[in-house]
Amino acid sequence: PVACRSSGGDDLTVLAGIGGHLTAAAERVHDLDWRFLVAALTLQLATLACRAGAWRNVLAAAYPQQRLPVVSLGCAYAAGMALNAYLPARGGEGAKVALARAQIPGSGVPTIAASLTVLLLVDAVFGASLILALWATGVLPELPSVPGIGFLPVAAGFVAVSILALGLIAHRSRGTLRRFLSSAARGLAIL
Repeated sequence: PVACRSSGGDDLTVLAGIGGHLTAAAERVHDLDWRFLVAALTLQLATLACRAGAWRNVLAAAYPQQRLPVVSLGCAYAAGMALNAYLPARGGEGAKVALARAQIPGSGVPTIAASLTVLLLVDAVFGASLILALWATGVLPELPSVPGIGFLPVAAGFVAVSILALGLIAHRSRGTLRRFLSSAARGLAIL
């Protein structure tokens, strides 16, 4: 019984701490200028709409013979982005694929997943270019040095084992792999 009282008190302390943080956060939101808040929300929604439109265009290149719905694919993209905020390891990407698969008759999961890879590649190129430009202009500080060389042999070993494993899998299932790769290549058609 003593331990229960103690943990109950700890629970109340934790809840009081959370309540204090929520109150402080509410006060900070109350102090915000609503014009900046509206502008930020508008820009965020515009970004989401542009990214959803870009994904729809990538899918349209993968399925040129079909008319793809703009609104429902946009909603699928938005739902996946919302789930990414809550699910670990970008779990919302699976939701995007599943919802898009339901909207596009005759579509394949590898094609839709590859279309998301196109967006990821474009983001990576633009992001890396921005970071390099900021670093080259002196806005970003010097990059830290990597401590020790121990990481490189481990990374090389991991890559070698991965390539070997993929080679064995590819050798055992050639027909399935060919169908998978041809379907995934449709998703990369826009490139």
